[in-house]
Amino acid sequence: MSRRLREGQRRRLARETRRLPVAAGGDLRVAVAYPNEYRVGMANLGFHVVLEQLLRAGVRVDRVFLPSDKEAVEHRRSRTPLCTLEQGIPLRELDLLLFSLSFEPDYVGLVSMLGLGGVEALARRREGGPLVVAGGIAPTLNPEPIAPFCDLIGIGEAEALLPALLERARDGVEALAGAPGWYLPAGGPHPVQRQHAPLERPALPVVLSPTSAFSSHVDVEISRGCRWRCRFCAAGHVVTPYRELGLDALEEAIAWGVAQRGRVGLVGTDVSDHSGLEAIANRIFALGGEPALPSFRVESVARRSGAAARLLARRPPQSLTLAVEASSEGLRCALGKRLSHEKLLRAAAHAAEVGVQRLRIYLLVGIPGETWSEIEGIAPLVQEIAGVGPPGRLTVSINALVPKPGTPLQWEPAPSREHLRRARALLRRGLRGERVELQFESPDWTRWQYLLSQGGREAAEWVIVAAEHGWRRALARAEGDAPLLGAGRQPGDPLPWDHVEHGPPREALLRERERCLAREYVPPDRESSS
Repeated sequence: MSRRLREGQRRRLARETRRLPVAAGGDLRVAVAYPNEYRVGMANLGFHVVLEQLLRAGVRVDRVFLPSDKEAVEHRRSRTPLCTLEQGIPLRELDLLLFSLSFEPDYVGLVSMLGLGGVEALARRREGGPLVVAGGIAPTLNPEPIAPFCDLIGIGEAEALLPALLERARDGVEALAGAPGWYLPAGGPHPVQRQHAPLERPALPVVLSPTSAFSSHVDVEISRGCRWRCRFCAAGHVVTPYRELGLDALEEAIAWGVAQRGRVGLVGTDVSDHSGLEAIANRIFALGGEPALPSFRVESVARRSGAAARLLARRPPQSLTLAVEASSEGLRCALGKRLSHEKLLRAAAHAAEVGVQRLRIYLLVGIPGETWSEIEGIAPLVQEIAGVGPPGRLTVSINALVPKPGTPLQWEPAPSREHLRRARALLRRGLRGERVELQFESPDWTRWQYLLSQGGREAAEWVIVAAEHGWRRALARAEGDAPLLGAGRQPGDPLPWDHVEHGPPREALLRERERCLAREYVPPDRESSS
C-alpha cells in the first residue's frame, strides 16, 4: 500500500472511538462497504446496523469506503488496490463484500469501488474474488439497476436477512436460493418478499469519528417506519410496520451518546409524534445532555399542547426544519397530508415565540396535478411564513418529486426539465430578499435520480458510464437508450420491480393513486379499509 494512503488510514483509525470491540472472528474475511466517502458513510445508521449485526454474531468485520477524489488519484498513481480500513485487505481477497445502499446515486460508488479494488464489476464475468452482496432501502425498492453487479441482494432489513447469509455463505450463492428476502440476480427476476424484524434495540454508531458528517452528536434510532403513509414516501408504504422503542430499550444508548458527545440525535421518520418523546428527552436532560431532532411535523409544532411543542419551548434549537411539501392545501391533500394554511403559520409563529432563530422549510415541485398558479403560490406563502416566523434566515429547500417504487406514485412520470427550469426561474424572481435563501435541486440531477430509481437492468450500463465518465454523460446515454422511460407508466404496464413483494398490494396502491389525483385525503388508519 502507498505510504500516503497507509498513513491516512492510521490517522483515521487513531481518532475513532469504538462502542463495540473488534470480534475475534473466524476464517471468513468480511467487509461492509459504503459507496460514498468516509465522512458520509460514518454518519449512516444503516451502515452501522450491518456492522453491529456482524460483530454480535462474532464475525471479524472490516469497513471500506469510496475514496475521495484525491485518494482515488493516489490509488491509481501508486497502483494500490482499494483495501479495508482495519486490516488493509485488498477487496479482491475478501470472501464477503457487503454494500449498504441508502440512495440510488451511490450505485455509481459501488462500481467505482469494485474497480479500484480489482474486482470485476459485472458478476457474470467475475472469476474468483469476493461474494458481492448488496442491501439497503434503495435496492429493496428496486434491485434491478444493480442486479448485474451483485451475486446476492437482500430485500428488507439487515436484522432479518443477515442470519441466513452468515449461516450459508460458505456454501456459495445457490445456498441462499429460497432463503426469505434473498434475491439471486443470476437466475433472472424471481419472486422475493421484503423481510422485516422486530425492533428490539436501537441503531446507533458502532464507531464514532470526529470527521463524520454529524460528529457533533450521537444518532440513536427511536422508531422505524412511519404511521402517516404520505403517498410519495416509501417509509410509510414499504418500511412497515411502524415500530417504536421505549425508554427502557433506549436507556443504554442514550447514556452512551450523552457520555460521548453530550448531544443525542433522535432518529426516525416521525420523531416528533413518538409516543414516548417527552420521556426520552427528559432522560437525556437528566443525564446532562441535549436532545437533537432532525425535523418536526408541522402539525406537531402547531399543536402547542403536544410533547414536540413543549420540547421545542423548553430548549429551542437555533434552527428548526419543517416539511411544508406544497403551497396549497389541495396539493398537500394529494400527497396524503392534511395541513391547513392556518396550522402552518401557527407552527412558524410558535417557533419564533419560543426563541428559534432560523427556519428551514421543504417543498416539492413536480407533484401530479399541480398548476402553475400553485407553483407561483410558493413565494407568497414563504413571505407569510417569514412574516410570522423566526427572525433569522429562512431557507427554502425545493426538490422535485421523484416517484419511488412501492408507493402509490410509482407509475408517475418524471418532471420534465422544462417544467423544473420554469419553476426555478419563477421562484428565483419571487423569493428575492436578504432573509430568504432559495435552494433548488438541479433538474438534471432529479432526472438522473428518477432513471436510477425506475430503471431495470439496462440501468447498470448507465451506472458504469457514470463511474467512468460522470453522471451527466451517463444521463445523456440513458436518455438516448430509453427516451420514454421518463414518461411514466400505465397501471397495467409491467414494472421492473414487479417480482418484489414490498407489502401493499397493487390494488391498494392504485386506489391511493386515484385519491392523489382527485386530491382526496384519507386518514392513514382508514386506508386499509376503504
